[in-house]
Amino acid sequence: MITKKQPSIDDYGDLIYKSLKLLAQALYPYIEERMREYYSDNWLKEAKNILKNQQGLNKRNLDEALRKDVSLHLKLIYKLWDNIFQYDLSQETEKSKSKVKKLLDIRNNFAHFLPFPKKKADIALDSIIQLLKTINAAEVENVEKMKNRKY
Repeated sequence: MITKKQPSIDDYGDLIYKSLKLLAQALYPYIEERMREYYSDNWLKEAKNILKNQQGLNKRNLDEALRKDVSLHLKLIYKLWDNIFQYDLSQETEKSKSKVKKLLDIRNNFAHFLPFPKKKADIALDSIIQLLKTINAAEVENVEKMKNRKY
């Protein structure tokens, strides 16, 4: 009889990592589109201005980091919530904004190698899926598949 191997905490961390990468892929074009609507061609300059004090970033690597780093995406959404993002992302404004903050905490926990036991991983994956659905991102299917396969 073949038994299914129980996932380890490392397996859950791997799921979170892959899901955060997919979230980053979906968020960058979404953020760019919304910020262009608000700031026009100055959107990147505004994004850089908002993120200029982020640890480890400098002018040379900010463009590249902004394309790939989900923490920068979530910080932009959080900081620009009232002006730009609340209209798309909120069913209940404060509740939705706190979900963005929770995703930022999840990303930070992962970045600092904190363990992701099953319950925490489920919460993290559900939060990622919910945001991907809210922005109508195609990546949601991949995250849902990963979540459903983990058991």
